[in-house]
Amino acid sequence: MLERWLWCGMFGEIYTHWHDSQAGRDIVEVPAWLEGGSVPFGITQANFSFERLLSVRKRLGAVYQGFAALLRREGAVDWITGEEINDVVYFEEQIDSHHIFPVAWCRKQGIDPKKYNCLVNRTPLSAKTNKRIGSKAPSVYLKEFELHGTAVASRP
Repeated sequence: MLERWLWCGMFGEIYTHWHDSQAGRDIVEVPAWLEGGSVPFGITQANFSFERLLSVRKRLGAVYQGFAALLRREGAVDWITGEEINDVVYFEEQIDSHHIFPVAWCRKQGIDPKKYNCLVNRTPLSAKTNKRIGSKAPSVYLKEFELHGTAVASRP
């Protein structure tokens, strides 16, 4: 139940609006819900459109951070080392969000910055992996990773 409340709040961006009355409401409604009461307003009113993934660029925003957390929860791995990017590795190794289609490559292709800077073109990677990617297209750097026998290339 708490997980449902968390994800609805995060992806519904209920705490990022100009008003903060939702927090006060949740203090009352969530415990009552956990004890068998009505579903909290924050859940029933949560609204998320998949198109939002194309407009999110704010790295410290709720949707951006929620998406990064879901990637870690579902088994994100560094593309060169094959190391799982769990919460411990993410914070200890200072894993950062990097472009899948690199900015320099996108600019050379004439791609709109709104497209290449959106959330769906980002993934958590180590600085070492990002450096190896450089400004190459995924079709090029993934082939290089396969040829050099990276841990990810040998994964099913």
